[in-house]
Amino acid sequence: MTIFHAFDWRFQNIRHKLDDLRNAGYDAVQISPCQKSIGDGGSWWQRYQPINYAHIEGLGSPEELRDLCNEAQQKQIIVIADVVFNHMAVVATCDEW
Repeated sequence: MTIFHAFDWRFQNIRHKLDDLRNAGYDAVQISPCQKSIGDGGSWWQRYQPINYAHIEGLGSPEELRDLCNEAQQKQIIVIADVVFNHMAVVATCDEW
């Protein structure tokens, strides 16, 4: 299996690249964590500081994620979600890490 890591890409951008990924030989696409996270999402590392797993925010809406997954399935591309379970409610800044 060949996986394209769409690091910090928005759901709509990935969706628009699915044909290109399929044509390039990718079988799957890995998305960055998509839960509500600290800050405004201006820095990639904030995606890895979750505060609410039940709320999709930062890379697109729940509907955009659903659309991505549905279209990927039609194109026989697997969507793999990166998740962060061990950083919940971290109060340290990036510099402190």
